[in-house]
Amino acid sequence: MKRIASKTTAFKRHFSKDEGGAITALNLSFVVVMAILGGVAIDVSSLIQARTQLQVAADTAAHAALY
Repeated sequence: MKRIASKTTAFKRHFSKDEGGAITALNLSFVVVMAILGGVAIDVSSLIQARTQLQVAADTAAHAALY
């Protein structure tokens, strides 16, 4: 029983000092941020495209009304 407790304590000590997974968490947060920024970029480009199409339609209607 004492041997298991000592192995468990050694594992806890090693696990608390191990920083190998920190880079994985950092990469995960980086991927999430980049996905959000990509989604925002797509939404903004869609908004600009829709605004441009509406402006073209309005300009076409205004020119048609002149003739």
